[in-house]
Amino acid sequence: PSHRPFRLSENDDIDEAELLLLALQTKERPACSRPGGHDPDDAALAEWAGAVQELYAKAKAFHSTDARARARVQRGFEGKLLALAQPYLDDPLAVQARLCRRMRRYAKELFTFVGEGQVPPDNNLAERSLRHLVTSRKISGGTRSAAGTDTKMVLATIFGTWRAQGLN
Repeated sequence: PSHRPFRLSENDDIDEAELLLLALQTKERPACSRPGGHDPDDAALAEWAGAVQELYAKAKAFHSTDARARARVQRGFEGKLLALAQPYLDDPLAVQARLCRRMRRYAKELFTFVGEGQVPPDNNLAERSLRHLVTSRKISGGTRSAAGTDTKMVLATIFGTWRAQGLN
């Protein structure tokens, strides 16, 4: 099993952890411009996002060497997340409705790291391994051709694999 990216838009993939982090960012959105200054649902939204954050923290803290226990606990976390998402799935006024629909759609994948002990709860290692390529692209403006991009990516893959294996 591996992390599956989620497609927010055509050019924007996120992983399981980032999807849950969107819930946390939702909690920190600015107050709306209604008369009086605040959206009346801000407190409820913050409470919901806090519950998602707490559930994710509990999932990250869970550890077991028993495969059956991991699978059982994973299903439990999935069910709790679905219960948190359910009230907002079809509410057109809920800020978190779209995120809740994604949670429902990907509930099984969101807690893969609980059921599979070797899967990390985030993709930080993968992101760090690509950071130098992004920085290089931003500084240089990219390559001059599709073939140049392909070559750069193949070489980066080879060198990254060697680095991960401790080869020179």
